Amino acid sequence: MHVEVQKILAHPKGSKQRNHMLTLLRKKGNYLNDPEEGKPVRNGTESTSYLPCIHCLGFYSSRNLWRHRKQCLENPNTAKPMAGTKASAQNFQLNYLKVDPDLRERVFPRMRADKISLVAKKDPLICAFGAGYLKTHREKHFLSVTSRKMREVSRLLLEIRKLAPTVKKPF
Repeated sequence: MHVEVQKILAHPKGSKQRNHMLTLLRKKGNYLNDPEEGKPVRNGTESTSYLPCIHCLGFYSSRNLWRHRKQCLENPNTAKPMAGTKASAQNFQLNYLKVDPDLRERVFPRMRADKISLVAKKDPLICAFGAGYLKTHREKHFLSVTSRKMREVSRLLLEIRKLAPTVKKPF
């Protein structure tokens, strides 16, 4: 048996510790099973986009993620305000993608976390364009310009997909 399961079975049935550990294991399984298409932890939310909590790996509505992160039991910094909750969750969700590290560390955190930036981060051609642009323009103020250019190309791609649904998605 796995070590995690053995630790869970060591606690008595119905105990808070055991239930908490089972919940964490379930969330981790949902995240590892399909990190791109997360399943909601609670049903009945009106939003269709779900993002993972970077601490417990549970998927929550993008509109309510900040509220969860404030009270997440696995969050070590509950006293600090949560800045950039959506952006950090979106970047965490896309950790499996092979992208230029400079682009991932310097440009992705600056991008607004919405559908446009998600398409820009997922598309390998847009990421290659952003990495090339960032390599030719090395000054610090070009980070926001790179982000803006990538979002423009992403908007173009979304419009093309509306007009011609046969355009394939990268994944």
